[in-house]
Amino acid sequence: MEINLKNIAFDLDFHPSNQLVAAGLITGNLFVYRYAEDSEPQRVLKVRAHSESCRAVRFINEGRDGC
Repeated sequence: MEINLKNIAFDLDFHPSNQLVAAGLITGNLFVYRYAEDSEPQRVLKVRAHSESCRAVRFINEGRDGC
């Protein structure tokens, strides 16, 4: 799998039970991609998470919604 983020990724995290990967970028953006073995990764979320760099990303609570 290869994803062109166009900027430096400070951190990555793979979802514990779904085929998702999150990337925090030097630009402050947070991207989430869905991936599969025989297809190109698809961006499912883009968020301006910080005004500076986004240095850490994590799926918490075993990747479930809520607290």
